[in-house]
Amino acid sequence: RKIATMNTQYCTSVKTGLLVSIEKRFSRLFDDVHYIISAVLDPKFKLRWVRSEEEEVKYRMILRQQYEQIPESLSLATASTSSSHAEKVECENAEDDILGYMTQSGSQRAGLSELDAYLASNCITLEDNALTFWHKSCNVEKFPRLHVLHLHHHCVPATSAAMERVFSAAGYIVNARRSRLSDTLIEDMLIAKCNAELLQ
Repeated sequence: RKIATMNTQYCTSVKTGLLVSIEKRFSRLFDDVHYIISAVLDPKFKLRWVRSEEEEVKYRMILRQQYEQIPESLSLATASTSSSHAEKVECENAEDDILGYMTQSGSQRAGLSELDAYLASNCITLEDNALTFWHKSCNVEKFPRLHVLHLHHHCVPATSAAMERVFSAAGYIVNARRSRLSDTLIEDMLIAKCNAELLQ
C-alpha cells in the first residue's frame, strides 16, 4: 500500500514491476485463514495491515468464526495452567498504575467482547515481541480464548537435518543460469531430487 502511494517520477516501471511481483507472490496469503489469524493475533499489527474496509470486515468475520469454535472451558483451563506453570510476567506498570483497574472494568461496562477488547487495545511497539505479549499472565487472563488461538497459530515448526538438506538441494537447483524457473517447477524438481531413490 505504501509503495502504491509513492510518487515515483523516474522509476515508475520499477514500482509497477515490484507491485506486480508482490501481488503475484503474496496474494494467496490474504486468503489463507492461518496467515490471516497469525497476523491479527500479532499485537504489533492487529488489523493495521488491511487494504480496505471490506477486507477488515471479512477478516474480522474469519477471526470471529475461529474464536467461537474454541469452547470457553478449554480457554479457562489453558489460562489457569499457563498462569500456574508459566513464569508470572506482569503487565508493564500494572502495579504502579493506581487507576489501572478502571481500564478493565471500563471495557466490560461498555459491553466489549474479549475479541473486540483485544482489537480496540493499543498495538505494541515494533521492538516488542508477540510471544512476550501472549506469555504475560495478565494478557492470558484478559484474552483466554484468543490465547488458545495464539497457541494454535503461532507455534514454531521444528527444524531438522532433513530440512537443511532440502534447502541445500534448492540452492543447487536455483542458480544464476536458472533464474527464471517458476515456483511450481522448482518445487517439482526439488521433490524429484530429494526423493530420487523412490523414483527409480
